[in-house]
Amino acid sequence: MSFSSYSTVVWVDDPFFIKRQRVQMACSFCRQRKIKCDGRNPCANCKKYSNACTYVKVERQPRNNKPSSRNGNDNENNDIASTQKTDKPL
Repeated sequence: MSFSSYSTVVWVDDPFFIKRQRVQMACSFCRQRKIKCDGRNPCANCKKYSNACTYVKVERQPRNNKPSSRNGNDNENNDIASTQKTDKPL
């Protein structure tokens, strides 16, 4: 399987500043060990540890598109209102 997710280098006006872009997908070995993958086939880590370099597409969970409150006060207001409606004092 061939992937074109190599890390690229972007030069900026400052000659000492190099910004690396993220790799689209890490190999299974790097993902499991939670280490940086260079996106090549085989990647540098798999070469170093003599491991078979395999890429498996991971399905991402869909995002929750429910609108949220601006500062999270909706739940606080509901909690206060429910406590004020009690008949018996504590």
